Amino acid sequence: MGDGGSEGLVEACDLFLDGVPSRVAGIRDTLAERRFEDAGRGAHTLRGSAGAFGARRLSALTVTLERLCLEGDTAGATAVLDEMETEFRIFRAVLVARLGRLPSSR
Repeated sequence: MGDGGSEGLVEACDLFLDGVPSRVAGIRDTLAERRFEDAGRGAHTLRGSAGAFGARRLSALTVTLERLCLEGDTAGATAVLDEMETEFRIFRAVLVARLGRLPSSR
């Protein structure tokens, strides 16, 4: 965690939690425009972030989303995005509950 201690971890978690909804919205927008390559790149980026925070199910869904983007499957990709939003809400609740139990860095 470096010099930031648990405060640095909390800040990183906040950035992740705040960023996921906008990333998903961006992917949804690129899919609506049928920009599958951009949507796939967005999914790939989100996969890395989700994996770094241990959001395994969310990360697995991004793999499926990437494949559907490569196939040009708008309907399938949109359904997976819906699943991702649900999974993120669950993961967010768990992570926020855990953050409340982090030891203070003071």
